[in-house]
Amino acid sequence: MMIDDAIRTAVGEAITDALRNVTVEKRLYTIAEAAVYLGRSRDAVARMVREGHLSVTSHDSRILIDVLELDEYCERVKHLHEAAA
Repeated sequence: MMIDDAIRTAVGEAITDALRNVTVEKRLYTIAEAAVYLGRSRDAVARMVREGHLSVTSHDSRILIDVLELDEYCERVKHLHEAAA
């Protein structure tokens, strides 16, 4: 029985230590957070939303932008600049 307890304790401590090092990446950003992510002003991002350049989702009356949408926007802009060059 003592070995089982020792194993249980060791495994529990190992799991706790591993979880301390886990970071969860944020998926949904507010307009202000999206502005920081894109390196743009809050007003510029709000304008991109109004003009339909960025899709948004609403949750509890908050407007949120998926980080994948922000990454896709960056790729679209990059390809537009590459095509123009």
